[in-house]
Amino acid sequence: MLKAEPLWDNRYMLPKAVSYLTVTYANWLGKILAASYPADKGLWKVTLPPGYFDPSQVQTSEIGGSTLAMSAGLPEIRQKAALTFMRWFQLSPASIELRAPGGVSAAAGYVEDLTRRGTIDPYFDQPIYDVYAKSAARVNRDWDNLPFYSQLDAEFTRLIIPTLRPGGHSADLLPEWEARLKRYAVSQGFTVN
Repeated sequence: MLKAEPLWDNRYMLPKAVSYLTVTYANWLGKILAASYPADKGLWKVTLPPGYFDPSQVQTSEIGGSTLAMSAGLPEIRQKAALTFMRWFQLSPASIELRAPGGVSAAAGYVEDLTRRGTIDPYFDQPIYDVYAKSAARVNRDWDNLPFYSQLDAEFTRLIIPTLRPGGHSADLLPEWEARLKRYAVSQGFTVN
């Protein structure tokens, strides 16, 4: 049985007796698990998502990303300093190494670095970088993020999540979710096909 629940409704995700807890999420969640559940060291495992067909054909996805911004109102000298920092933060191997332990950076140089292969992570007690690299190699590139992902998430939370319970009819509400997103997109100037 698969029971879908919102991830952050409770700060701690505690499995009930005789059930398994599975979180399908991004690789950075590993850092949060290790920090939040130190007593569970060795109990959590990292793997590719399940599939209903040949496991070698599973495709993965990426979620969102991060941006850095600076104010156009800064004096030119400070803009140059900010741009220098942003470039270092996003591209420098030293910066990526500072941010990645316990997780993984999406930077190609990090993912493709063969020196991490086979390295056993002390919390997960397995070579998580091998799994992350395999996942990165299987990202389905035949789609694009919506330019208003936060609205998609907000509408999902308001409309669909309350029905993710036994007897809930979430599938019946998917057309309404789609209609709300289309209305929002049009209101923001997007053309919806």
